[in-house]
Amino acid sequence: MPSAADVITCLLIDDHPPLRHGVRVGLEAGGDARVIAEAGSAETGLVAIRAEPPDVAVVDYQMPGMNGIDFV
Repeated sequence: MPSAADVITCLLIDDHPPLRHGVRVGLEAGGDARVIAEAGSAETGLVAIRAEPPDVAVVDYQMPGMNGIDFV
């Protein structure tokens, strides 16, 4: 099991909750990643990043409103 310092923190941003759940399960299955927040829109994702910056953000590029390309 990796130490807390070795665990990659992740933010998931996608407008489909079942997909976010599946990605979370896949990322956390190996024990070297931890999802610290999920967001259903890019706008909500920006709030989450400001509250607790992750090491990595996994962002859907095709969402209503601000898309993933604009998010970056």
